[in-house]
Amino acid sequence: MKFIFAAVVLALSVPSMASVKCQPDYIKGVQIKANGEVVYTTASGVRRGVGKFQNNPGVQFMVQTLFLAVEKRLHVQVAYPDGFNCDAENTQAAAEWVYIQNAGG
Repeated sequence: MKFIFAAVVLALSVPSMASVKCQPDYIKGVQIKANGEVVYTTASGVRRGVGKFQNNPGVQFMVQTLFLAVEKRLHVQVAYPDGFNCDAENTQAAAEWVYIQNAGG
């Protein structure tokens, strides 16, 4: 439950600006690279970046949220800067926020 709370807090704490919200989807996997980059793969096979893990509490909370979504099979919606293409692989863009939701409601 604290992970869901963290996701909501992250979503509400981002300054309002133009963002691209990708459609909710299941997450197949989360990859953390040696350099601290975090990448996730959607159920539809699109790979997207989250940000750098080291010394970034926001990304750390997002990673915990993604792990919870994989474990519990929850839908994930992620927002990126204006102009981001949700249908194309992009592991370099940093996520602005992560939102998880129960697929049934």
